[in-house]
Amino acid sequence: MKQSVLILAQSARMITAAASDAGFNAHAIDLFGDCDTVALASSYHRLPHKRNFAIEKRATHLLVRSVMATEGQMPIVFASGFEAACDLLNALAKEFTVLGSPPDTVASLFAVPEAFSKLAKEGVSVPKTQYGCPQGDGAWLIKRCGASGGDHVRRFINQQPGPKDYFQAYVCGHVRSFFFLAGAQIVPVLFTKQLYWSRATRFRYEGAVGYEPPTPEIEAVMSVVKVVSKIFALKGGCSIDYIVGAGGVTIIDINPRLPASLALVADPHTVFKAHFAACTGQPVLYSRASNAPTSAHLILYARGRWQVPATINWPPGFADLPQPGETVRAGNPLCSVNVRAPSESAALGMLLTRVREAITKLPGDVPLPQLARVVPR
Repeated sequence: MKQSVLILAQSARMITAAASDAGFNAHAIDLFGDCDTVALASSYHRLPHKRNFAIEKRATHLLVRSVMATEGQMPIVFASGFEAACDLLNALAKEFTVLGSPPDTVASLFAVPEAFSKLAKEGVSVPKTQYGCPQGDGAWLIKRCGASGGDHVRRFINQQPGPKDYFQAYVCGHVRSFFFLAGAQIVPVLFTKQLYWSRATRFRYEGAVGYEPPTPEIEAVMSVVKVVSKIFALKGGCSIDYIVGAGGVTIIDINPRLPASLALVADPHTVFKAHFAACTGQPVLYSRASNAPTSAHLILYARGRWQVPATINWPPGFADLPQPGETVRAGNPLCSVNVRAPSESAALGMLLTRVREAITKLPGDVPLPQLARVVPR
């Protein structure tokens, strides 16, 4: 009999696909209900949320109970969006099996200034991070505890912080991410460069491309991740975001759950099996595929409000497609585009070409963004 799992995430498509391909019955609860996720899931439900995508915690808890009552007890795999719902994860863990980093770990990382203070005491390079408004010179960012996706990040120009905001010193350099499996040991999965294509923001997550760092960078990142994992008891698939600059490797974010870069892995079903194994105390049998093509993806945000028609033929390579009749608001995620190519430059060129070709082939009212460039941060 197949093992069932319940996927909880802002966007569950890639994890649902990975779990399904790995032989699991994947039930999904997410924000968007895109065509792919609904088709792949053994059952699907829309995640209760507010207009700004904030999770309705009590309604979500009741929905999970309902799914368990209908479909039978199964472990829960959580992903993006639940960093700010530590209390919900904790409540769910008291009733059900929740796979991934423990709720206490998620709560510890929610309090970013305190978490980064612990890392600094262990010799990990982190930017100055604090709750109080910065004084004196220097560039600073305002970020929000528990937020993901980068939309919450903005430059500090003497504005007042919100109730969950904190300040982080801006670090010059290139933004990189490292996806790994945490358990008895740290198992590398994928390094990526973050991409951006819009001129509206430099901080919103807009995509990534896989890459192989130089050996000193790999060694520095692995050393840091071992410390991070030990301090915060990370478990299963996790990731860090870091800056490579003049000062070496500087950690700017820790994600105690499966990251968006799962979409770029050559064998996501194998990674999901390894995540499940790491979270259930089994041996993690995973090694990165060698000589795999370079994978890249973009998240495309709608440049205007749009109601999806009853019929639309999306080009190959597009995913996370909205349902017919769905209304997509301006600035919200519209879809994604995914490519594999022999090199980074070829992958970036293919992304640009795919989007531009789609604009010419799809109806004129589809609010795909006009891309002038796709470049690493």
